[in-house]
Amino acid sequence: MLTPALICTLVLTAVNPNTHELDAVTVIGTKTQRTLKSQPGTITVKNSEALKRELAQSIKDALRYEAGVSVQNQPSRFGLAGFNIRGLDANRVLIEVDGARVADSFSIGSFSNAGRDAVELGVLKRVEIVRGSASSLYGSAAMGGVVAYTTRDAADFLKAGERFATESRLGFSGEDNARYASSNLAFGSSDMGAVISLNRREFEAYETTGDRQGNGSQRNSPNPQESERNALLAKFNARIGDAHGFALTLDGGRGKNDTNVLSSVGTQTIGTTIISTGALKGEDESRRQRAALDYQFTSGTAVFDALSFKLYQQLSETDQRTLETRSSSTRGVTTASERDRVFSFDQKLLGSDLRAQKAFELNGGTHRMTYGASFLNTDTEQLRNGTSRNLTTGISSNVVGPDVFPVRDFPNSSASESSLYLQSELDWTELGLTIIPGVRADRYRLSPDSTDAIFAADNPGIVPTKLNETALSPKLGALYKLREGLSLQAQYAGGYRAPPYSDVNVGFTNLQFGYTAIPNNDLKSESSRSVELGVRSDGPLGFVDLVTYNNRYSDFIESFVFVGIDPTSRLQIFQSQNLGSVKIRGTELRGRLFAGELTPMLENIELRAALASSHGDDRTNNVPLLSIDPAKAVLGIAYSAPSWRVELIGTAVKRKGRVADPSLFRSPGYGSLDLLAQWRLSELLSLDFAVFNLADRSYFDWSDVRGRPITDAGVLRFSRPGRNISAAFNFNF
Repeated sequence: MLTPALICTLVLTAVNPNTHELDAVTVIGTKTQRTLKSQPGTITVKNSEALKRELAQSIKDALRYEAGVSVQNQPSRFGLAGFNIRGLDANRVLIEVDGARVADSFSIGSFSNAGRDAVELGVLKRVEIVRGSASSLYGSAAMGGVVAYTTRDAADFLKAGERFATESRLGFSGEDNARYASSNLAFGSSDMGAVISLNRREFEAYETTGDRQGNGSQRNSPNPQESERNALLAKFNARIGDAHGFALTLDGGRGKNDTNVLSSVGTQTIGTTIISTGALKGEDESRRQRAALDYQFTSGTAVFDALSFKLYQQLSETDQRTLETRSSSTRGVTTASERDRVFSFDQKLLGSDLRAQKAFELNGGTHRMTYGASFLNTDTEQLRNGTSRNLTTGISSNVVGPDVFPVRDFPNSSASESSLYLQSELDWTELGLTIIPGVRADRYRLSPDSTDAIFAADNPGIVPTKLNETALSPKLGALYKLREGLSLQAQYAGGYRAPPYSDVNVGFTNLQFGYTAIPNNDLKSESSRSVELGVRSDGPLGFVDLVTYNNRYSDFIESFVFVGIDPTSRLQIFQSQNLGSVKIRGTELRGRLFAGELTPMLENIELRAALASSHGDDRTNNVPLLSIDPAKAVLGIAYSAPSWRVELIGTAVKRKGRVADPSLFRSPGYGSLDLLAQWRLSELLSLDFAVFNLADRSYFDWSDVRGRPITDAGVLRFSRPGRNISAAFNFNF
């Protein structure tokens, strides 16, 4: 058996480096162009060709063979939520598209959930992932890591001498019965060009291995769902002379989910009241619009060699509607009603970034300075509204369950982030040493709307709190080349996360169930200290990248902590609190082996391997973190011919063992096999084809079932699809 240790042994014998994955150029780690092998830290780069080859149509698909990173799916209704990197998720992970930040996630209750599945993969050139804190370059939102999308431009399609090119893709995915199409039109030249990209995807809920139909929580088949995603990208690039470059980008997307939530249909008893839900349907829509201007000046001066400026505005909107028919019976009296709930979450972001670079010789080495300033203003509005109509009397009311609508769970808020950052890249080639120190100073200001009448009516006597926070985030990375093709790496990174508006000023009261949530004007920023050590090797045989990390987090913010009982109202009081210390440590390995370098008999055969294992604890309460994914290993073998390629990939995931609460479901371990193939039918036409889960195994991703009870009879509704087929045709002209 070819183990990761054997791959490591083979690659470490290599000399004379060759060209493969670690030679990929990335800009996310240092905001400058560097190859993956020339910078410390762990960064994943997946280009559009890799996404196509793996038949990836969603962010969860894109990470199918990545270890240490996952995406949560909420299959009952809301779909994909966001990224988990090394145990941190939600708004602790920064997501950006072309340097513009993607909107936050926010959820409250059972009918309100704004996720972060905001960008269609069909418009992307590449996806880059920084694992671990990146606050020294990206600020508060990057304490857990960064996911950066880069959209395509005309140069990605136009070959030398061409003035016009098109690329189209038609495909089908069996895991969610998706039908998708994308079309890209590029025209112009290398000095001035434009691209227009259109993408449409229609799909249903992810298939599961459950076969129990019907209604209620015991249903383990997916809820009927019809969804669509539309995306548009228009980008114009121009160079004026040798010094000036411009890019104007307009992009956006619209998503819509219509769900018949049969798993919530049924009868429940609360005290002496019997509640019967006859129907519950969700109509969810999200929209994102971005306009961006990028400018680059590359004619050197005494102060800088290159200067870039970015300005963007982005508007993200989530609207969710829940229609419910129900009846309640108390002591023989039955009341039938129709409930109509509406939730909206809108964010407008205005951001800018000014960055300069200067290179010079220093003590026999090359010194490249990167320095700049950035600004981001975020306006956030959230609202829950609704009515209940008595089907007997026809009378409508704004009292729906415990809520008297409309309500805001935090006041309309404006937040600004201003920062200065400085980074040095010192390369001493003869010594084989690279040192990259950096630091960022941030100022965060939160300004809630103190005149928000809706929030005030639901939270009488509470004055929203303003915040004014500052933070310093240092970083120090180093690479030392032991010999050609073999190096050691080390990195220390400090990070922080400012208290979110939704925790600082949260406020709502539920008289029916006897509790209230109140603001906390004493919340402190979260902070982190991360250390990463590793060995990296690449050569004709392939490459291996092995790292171990130890991350410590202080003043972790937990939402809705029970803090006591109000002596007057006797309501239970909940409040967001800084709970203290969290520790996450782990090991990750990535490698690729070109077997033809061992013997000509294995020409055109390559193997890939990935492994991630982590361990996390809430050290304040001495309990394991639920957000830690179980250990995962990926091993693949591929054969490439001039006109076709086939690959068999196995994934093994360990059982989730460390869960503090014995009443929670633990995902079993599993192994699965996928078969991927490509055929180039002609210069203009190619086919991508895959059979996923060849053995038709029933299994769960921990991120999808995290927090579910062990008694959940419908848990198979959260299982991954059984055997399924995907295919796509690519047309190039």
